[in-house]
Amino acid sequence: MTALLARIDTKSPRGRLADDVAAGVCVSLRDHPLRSSWPELAALEATPQDPGWHAEGDVLIHTEMVLRAFAEQDAASLPSEHARRIVRTACFLHDIAKPQTTIFDAELNRVIAPRHERLGEIAVRNALHGAAWSPSDRRLISVLVGTHHLVKRVVKAADREGAGAALDLLASRVDTRMLWALELADMQGRRCEDQQGQLDIVGLFRMLCEERGVFGQAPSPWITEADAAGVSFVSERARRYALDEAHRRRLSGELRDEWQARALVHELAQREPAEVILTVGVSGSGKSAQIAGLDGSWQRISSDDVRRELFGHETTQGNPTEVHARCRAKLREVLRRSGRAVMDATHLLRDQRATVLALCHQYGAHVTHWVFDVDPEETRRRNQSRERRVPDEVIGRQLGRFEWPGPEEAHAIRVFETQDSAPRGAAPL
Repeated sequence: MTALLARIDTKSPRGRLADDVAAGVCVSLRDHPLRSSWPELAALEATPQDPGWHAEGDVLIHTEMVLRAFAEQDAASLPSEHARRIVRTACFLHDIAKPQTTIFDAELNRVIAPRHERLGEIAVRNALHGAAWSPSDRRLISVLVGTHHLVKRVVKAADREGAGAALDLLASRVDTRMLWALELADMQGRRCEDQQGQLDIVGLFRMLCEERGVFGQAPSPWITEADAAGVSFVSERARRYALDEAHRRRLSGELRDEWQARALVHELAQREPAEVILTVGVSGSGKSAQIAGLDGSWQRISSDDVRRELFGHETTQGNPTEVHARCRAKLREVLRRSGRAVMDATHLLRDQRATVLALCHQYGAHVTHWVFDVDPEETRRRNQSRERRVPDEVIGRQLGRFEWPGPEEAHAIRVFETQDSAPRGAAPL
């Protein structure tokens, strides 16, 4: 499977062009001497846009206008040159998936590009593995690409119930100051109907973030360790679950204020929760090797093991519904006795995780995502040394649909990177 965005290695011509953009020395992509190393630029140039939203023309013209608009922003709008490099790169790549998603919608009578943000986020996260960015910066750039359309959505929903939770959730996923700067350049770098109205929306987004205390920072938990100091918990596991669950429910909109969060913590204080690890990663990314390092208190639940039980061999696919039902039944047994389980599967799509997570939350389990953010080239190398290899085209498809877990899905995330032999350490989502 051909990647939507080819790899961007630091010292390659592709990497040097990307570095020029990040440094702010290139805003005219079509005139760059290394343009030929980026066939994606020709695709952007060949992709039309709706004249109502983008009267300036094709996607490449818009991208160059966005880069120029960002170059004209007040340097003080972002805290550092490093932050500006991140946003310049996001400006460059924010519409990179439009060539693959652009269609004419006859019913709307408009040119649209549905899901280009989501696919762009995945493509950028994969392609930047070869670049000089740190893993956290690479993921931040990709999330900026994947969330830039949410600025308008958050503002339009500002008067609806749950609007505060939606803004908190967004601020937990991405630096909202950088997101504001990106979307400001996105709106300035176009010719559209009611452009001033669109710029006003971006300004309102900043105001809403500042009012809620989440402009450029994630929301603080309503209930902190200090707040819970006087609560009697049945165990340390119960304390951790109660605090993390209160924050998760805040982000998901299930709790409306601090007092509901306090009441929940007291309610959960005497409950011993189960613990669940949910792996998220493509085949060959090292999931099973890391699971092998867990102690004997953890029960591994694997679809491969279930297929072996049901059909005699893990390669026999059988009925997927039956396999998934058996996995959930095994998990339910662990949850009922407040045990510990690790769900060993790819879990790449949000929908794939949702059923398992709903069961965990129903039983009051503390859930940690183990996310394997491994360089695609390293994944393929590891796959070649496996006894049961996965075809390269399957890994390519998996990489193209790898949706990063949201902070409202579980209680903690532990990221495994290419060079890691052990996790980097859990952090609250």
